[in-house]
Amino acid sequence: MHDSATTWRELADQLRPEQIAELDGWERGGYAAASVLFTARVWAAENMSDAAMFGHIAPPPDAAKCYGWQPGDGELWSRAWEGPQHRVAAVTFYVSGRQFGDGNCERGEIIVEVTGTPRALTPAQARELADDLLAAAGEIDGST
Repeated sequence: MHDSATTWRELADQLRPEQIAELDGWERGGYAAASVLFTARVWAAENMSDAAMFGHIAPPPDAAKCYGWQPGDGELWSRAWEGPQHRVAAVTFYVSGRQFGDGNCERGEIIVEVTGTPRALTPAQARELADDLLAAAGEIDGST
């Protein structure tokens, strides 16, 4: 980690893509540069620690995004992950879960996001959404 960094961008090579995107948004949103740099330093240190402790554990094969490792309450360390996003009309959804320090993984929920503006679905879109949500549920309960 660069202790001499004066901007968060000097630490970008030590950050994950989603961290870079978030810090970029904070910067464009007018957050104080010192706060953004502080957060980048914390994340870079966490990323280095994660790599040292868990670098041998591959992300879940269906993960599109993995978050940092967190200690459990008397249990294994774990990290949250999200599967690829699926979009049908105004609805976006993905499967999320946890991966544990022993490499095991569980799928936990289907996250559904709907845009704030009401939007009608055609019968074909409704069927596509229903089929895709059933497939996502099957990923979680193993019935695929």
